[in-house]
Amino acid sequence: MTKLLILSKALELPGGVSNYIKILNKHLDKEKFEIKHLFVGGTGLIWKDLFYPLLIIIQLINLKKVLKGFQPELVHINPSLTNVAIIRDFLFLKIIKKEGCPVLFLIHGWRENISDKFQNIFWKNFFKKRLEMADAIVVLAYKFKKKLVDLGIDADKIYVSSTMV
Repeated sequence: MTKLLILSKALELPGGVSNYIKILNKHLDKEKFEIKHLFVGGTGLIWKDLFYPLLIIIQLINLKKVLKGFQPELVHINPSLTNVAIIRDFLFLKIIKKEGCPVLFLIHGWRENISDKFQNIFWKNFFKKRLEMADAIVVLAYKFKKKLVDLGIDADKIYVSSTMV
């Protein structure tokens, strides 16, 4: 049985990532996969999100505990290409890779203003170095794959998928 750790926002929150994970859970063979969720990111409650940096520190600590205890064989991270999400999930990616776990990095949302930063040499190196840590990257359009390939990411590790809608 393969141990799969999924990092995503809370499933009760609205949005594409939550819906995607719910559908994925429904269709993964429970006899082949032992699945554990770790909910990361904001809470959807404004007063709690005022303490977002503290929340991320707590989530990083929880991630380390889960990695040690559950010992996943694959970690599935679900960021969006937004300022906060991508930096937060790069931190998670770094910790996971330090533990030697393979990572599937599924980029759900794509913001052109973020990918436009790929043109700047500093940001290009920043994104390239971090995205190269993932064992596989899934994007939701060929246009996004091309942007990652142009960034210098190996095309063989980038896959295009749908949102399962």
